[in-house]
Amino acid sequence: MFNLDIRKTNISLALKYGFAFKLINISKRIFLILFIISFGLLFVFGFLLEKLTQYGESILLGCSMISLALLISSWIKSLFFDMKIKNPKTGVPLIQVIEDPDKYNLGEFLSFETGQIISRAIRMSDDNQITAGHLTYYSLFDNFEINFIASRTFLNLKKVRRE
Repeated sequence: MFNLDIRKTNISLALKYGFAFKLINISKRIFLILFIISFGLLFVFGFLLEKLTQYGESILLGCSMISLALLISSWIKSLFFDMKIKNPKTGVPLIQVIEDPDKYNLGEFLSFETGQIISRAIRMSDDNQITAGHLTYYSLFDNFEINFIASRTFLNLKKVRRE
């Protein structure tokens, strides 16, 4: 029997704080929009039309600099999550694991998306035992690529969910 425990893996931290990093991605988009709007207003009304006073220009320039700083900060946090927390290094080469899989936790070699599917299947199961049906069910609804393929093949996922 093989060992697969998601809670003892390096991606468990990413699974635990995944919601916080979704908020960081949303804030990254908001700060980008604020920067574009404030810098655009400064450029159009301040430099091209020269309709702003010095005080108005300083306010718009300050808003654009603050939103740019917050944009860069949230971009760096998002990169850190994607590069370090979502994709941790494993200490054991895969060849050793293939030779003797009973000694190692196979959850260490899962991707973040697969870990999300397995952890959701474990949470929603009654006795913490998951089957291929659980994994198929949650992979159909959580994975963007599978949703895209299902929509292209005219597979009605809502009907599949009801059945």
